[in-house]
Amino acid sequence: MTGDVVIAPAWADRRNPQVRMVCVPYDRPQYPASAGHAVSNHHGGPHMEEFDVIISGYGPTGISAASLIARMGHSVAVFERWPTMYGLPRLCSIDGESCRIVQAAGDVDQALADHSDVKWYHLVDGEGNVLIDVNFEKEKRVSGFYNRKSMYQPDVERAMDEAGRERGVQVFQGYELKAFEQDADGVTVTVEKNMRRYEGPQEDPKQYRAKYLIGADGANSIVRKVMKPEMDDYGFREGFLSVDVMRKGDYQFASETSTSICDPKRPISVIPIGNNRMRFEFLIDPDEDNTELLTPDVGYHFLESAWGITKDDVEIYRQVLYPFEAKVMHNWRQGRAFLAGDAAHQMPPFQGQGACSGMRDSINLAWKLDLVLRGLADEDLLDLYTEERRPHVTKVTVDTVEIGKVACTRDEKVIDELSAFLKSGGELPPPPTMPNLDFGILHRASGEVDRPAGLLGPQGPVEKDGVTGRFDDVVGWGFQLIVAGTDPLADLSDEHREFLAQINCVAANVGDGGDVKPLDAEYMEYFATHGVMGVLVRPDYYVFAGIRSLDELPAIIDDLRGQLKIKALAPA
Repeated sequence: MTGDVVIAPAWADRRNPQVRMVCVPYDRPQYPASAGHAVSNHHGGPHMEEFDVIISGYGPTGISAASLIARMGHSVAVFERWPTMYGLPRLCSIDGESCRIVQAAGDVDQALADHSDVKWYHLVDGEGNVLIDVNFEKEKRVSGFYNRKSMYQPDVERAMDEAGRERGVQVFQGYELKAFEQDADGVTVTVEKNMRRYEGPQEDPKQYRAKYLIGADGANSIVRKVMKPEMDDYGFREGFLSVDVMRKGDYQFASETSTSICDPKRPISVIPIGNNRMRFEFLIDPDEDNTELLTPDVGYHFLESAWGITKDDVEIYRQVLYPFEAKVMHNWRQGRAFLAGDAAHQMPPFQGQGACSGMRDSINLAWKLDLVLRGLADEDLLDLYTEERRPHVTKVTVDTVEIGKVACTRDEKVIDELSAFLKSGGELPPPPTMPNLDFGILHRASGEVDRPAGLLGPQGPVEKDGVTGRFDDVVGWGFQLIVAGTDPLADLSDEHREFLAQINCVAANVGDGGDVKPLDAEYMEYFATHGVMGVLVRPDYYVFAGIRSLDELPAIIDDLRGQLKIKALAPA
């Protein structure tokens, strides 16, 4: 990569409205809309074009939601105020659960073309003494992917974008949602051409209709401004000068390790971005004028003074100031409008869970909307979106804030006391783990959630009819009834079978002689760990119920049908 680094104006890093400036190399063009798909330019009017779902915003949350909903057969339109995909990374790591969501939303191998498995997170003091050590290799790989992957975000977005367009998603790039109104039958949105990135005359506003609207339009969400939900603010506000670099020649990065350096003089985080790039984040006061830090010379100075890295080793391709906070909205649904991603919650970056949480929102809402749009479930089902997702993301946010308080401290006494405590043999509590699902649509045979209900369900490599691959690709994505040793449908009534068919549930026998042959021990180990012979899994990969005996399967299916608020079954 060659060429000077140039400073772009404040709006260039549009995912965070508080970012003031960003550096991009002039010869690294933003990648355009997927080949073969022109930007849509449909006009509203007396006969407005109608969709099942309209999405405002086309970051990871909006892209994944659009592709998943379209995959289930529904018409989707997206309005994104910027005319091209961004083409540079903001997020730089995702977990195994999110990889599985990307697998459903696009070509996950294309998405992870440049990735590294992150095996360690180190939190060290200014002298390099380890304060906290997290070994991600110890975590069970349930979802079919390594638990922590560093990747290049444009690859992930491109993979989901291309799949979504192939599934029929209409993407109106360069158009911004300005207002919306709801009625008993749907939502009318008003959009305008974003003249900040276009030359020429302003177009008249256009209107479109949809049955539902998803606001995935970031921390400065227009949809949220209309909805005006209450929120919890956790009082954490910090900022980084983020310097993204690409290695030159034979220079090597420690791509398997993320590090936070708790040096009160200048806390630093170092995060791999796949195999060939690295992010260096230097703590700043987000409320000061830090624009003088945005020159490339400052970026290289910070790299050399902190790490001994020079222009001969790396090239800066993005340099940006951004603040981060910790906020969670109370209600993510208002009638036919929903919030998702940063529009619903914001968190510090220290667990790499911001975009992961947004994609969890997408898949959770997508499968519920599918059942309602197909007329199978009552609209009350959609209330469970907030009920399920909000406690989960709140726990992740609170845990991340606690990590951030240590990683961002400017108090030398705090670090000295912590270091002395650990040197004297003291032990810190274990690092936080991802929360389970404890609310919503889960089987409660005894009134309490009975594990593995609420845990992530397994995905391993399998073979069926001579085809090998990941289970979701070979057998199918959606509700999954997976049992070892027998055909799970064999003894079910016609009504139970019809219900499973209506909700597009796939069934598999992964035991000896079954129709699906596991290629590793993933399923048998999972079943043995939880004392079950099978699981009934939701489309967002959380287990609805563990199955200890086929005798209890009819009652489990009846419970699922009741909790989904399924109406009378339509003819199969």
